[in-house]
Amino acid sequence: AAGMKPVQEWARVDGTWQFFVHTPLGLKVESFPLGVEMIDDVDGEKITKRTTWDGAVMHTAVVPMNASTAAKLGEMSMRRYLVGSSESAKLVLEMRVGSVICFREFTRVGAAPAPALAPVVVVPATQVPKPPKPDAEGGNPPDFSGKWQLSASRNFDEYLKAIGVSYVKRSLAAGMKPVQEWARVDGTWQFFVHTPLGLKVESFPLGVEMIDDVDGEKITKRTTWDGAVMHTAVVPMNASTAAKLGEMSMRRYLVGSSESAKLVLEMRVGSVICFREFTRVGAAPAPALAPVVVVPATQVPKPPKPDAEGGNPPDFSGKWQLSASRNFDEYLKAIGVSYVKRSLAAGMKPV
Repeated sequence: AAGMKPVQEWARVDGTWQFFVHTPLGLKVESFPLGVEMIDDVDGEKITKRTTWDGAVMHTAVVPMNASTAAKLGEMSMRRYLVGSSESAKLVLEMRVGSVICFREFTRVGAAPAPALAPVVVVPATQVPKPPKPDAEGGNPPDFSGKWQLSASRNFDEYLKAIGVSYVKRSLAAGMKPVQEWARVDGTWQFFVHTPLGLKVESFPLGVEMIDDVDGEKITKRTTWDGAVMHTAVVPMNASTAAKLGEMSMRRYLVGSSESAKLVLEMRVGSVICFREFTRVGAAPAPALAPVVVVPATQVPKPPKPDAEGGNPPDFSGKWQLSASRNFDEYLKAIGVSYVKRSLAAGMKPV
C-alpha cells in the first residue's frame, strides 16, 4: 500500500457523494449517504460507517463491529476536505485511530466527474417504448448483433430494490452506462459486457434452462421467442424467494429500424416493470465471439517423435495466436466448466 498512488473518481449520484477507485483486488466503490449507517470491510474486519457534514468537512465516524477490536483501537474517524481553491485545490483525507492521525493528500486530475457514474437519462412514463406486434406470418427474429450502449432508463432503482439489491450497489448501478456486445454463436444469441467485477457473459439458447446468479441469488432462466420479442422467464431457485418476489421475466426487442433502432430491455418483478433502452454503437458483431476454425479429425497435428540423440528443445519464444481448435468444448465440459464460460471461451482467439 505504501507505494500505491490510487486515483479516486468522485461524483454525486442521486444527491449522495461517492467515489470509485481501481485497486489490485478490483474496483472498490465507497458511498457516503448522510446519516446512514453503512457496513464495510477493512482488511477482513467488519466496520460500520456513518457520515455527516461538519461545516465544509465530510466527517465519517468508524466503529469496528467486533467489540474487542473496537475497545483495542479506540476512536476511529475519517475527515475529508479541500485546501486551496479551483484547479489547484487538494483533497485531504485525514484518518484517525486512537492517538494516531494520518493525512493523505490528493491532487485533482482534470475537473470532470467519473463518467461511469454520470446518471443516464430517465424515460418519462409517456415515452415508455412499446414492443413490436407479433409477426403473424413468422419471419426472421430481430438482429441484435453489434454494440449497444445504455442511453435511457426508467424504474431501474425500483426494480433493483424489489429484488433486494443493497443501496450501495444500486447507487453504483444507477450511474453505469454499460455497453453490451451481441453476436450469434452456433445459432445462439449471447452478449458480453464489461462490469466492475469483470467480463459478464449471457447466453440465450432457446428452450434451455440456464442457471445464473443475481446478487448472490441463484436463478433459472428459459428463453423463447414471442414473435419479434425475446422472452426470458426467470425463477429464483430458492422457493421462499420465488414466492416473495412473484413473477419475474425479461423481454428484449427492437424499436425503430436500421441504424436508428433502439434495443429495449424490459424487466419485470411482481408489479414493478423497468425499462432500459440501448442505442447502437456501430453495427459489427462482437469480434471476440467469432468462432475459430475447427480442425477435422483427419488433420489433428501429430507431435514430433522423441529425439533419440537428444539435441536442443524447441524454441517457443514469440507471439502466437489461436488459429484452430478441436474438442475444446468437450475438454472444458469434462473439467466442469459452466456452459456460459465455455460459450465465451469457444470464441476467444488468445495471443
